[in-house]
Amino acid sequence: MKKNWTFSAYFLLLTLASFKSILAQTTYVVPNFRIEKPEDCPAYNLEIQKATAWILATPWNEQQEEKKHIFKQFIFPWVNFSPDVHVEIYGYVIDIFRKNPDFWIPYTCAWIQAELAQPLPKPVKTPISFAQTQIYHEKALQIVIEIYQKSKVNPDEKIDFLVELAKKNKLNTWITENWNK
Repeated sequence: MKKNWTFSAYFLLLTLASFKSILAQTTYVVPNFRIEKPEDCPAYNLEIQKATAWILATPWNEQQEEKKHIFKQFIFPWVNFSPDVHVEIYGYVIDIFRKNPDFWIPYTCAWIQAELAQPLPKPVKTPISFAQTQIYHEKALQIVIEIYQKSKVNPDEKIDFLVELAKKNKLNTWITENWNK
């Protein structure tokens, strides 16, 4: 009888350890970091990729506060100093996100991923032209559209308009025509 109790206790411990491991994979822990100048940022590029991937992979209606915390405490400070990523925010984007401002987070995360995967040629000349970053605009808006379609957020006619453009393969044309408005 004692043997079965030992086996049951051991099995329970293994089960709890496995559950803890699974649970640990469903969150992202902000690393200890210190960013004081642009030169500090490249050391965190891999962690930024992990953080943005976690935010974009986690269902939109889940862990909202955790996503905001990661964005505010780690991603936003990093992107403000980063010499490798140049998130451009034009009027058309501001107008799109007025009703659902939380979509700034996936927009920025998708832009970061796209630019780290396909960086601007070095040295980056400023001001950066729209043509140089057009691919990042499109990728970021595509991700927002995907998240919007999968999530249960209030209907938004501006994002619905983008959904229709994407279905017709006209999103890139619309971005090109409206980026400076």
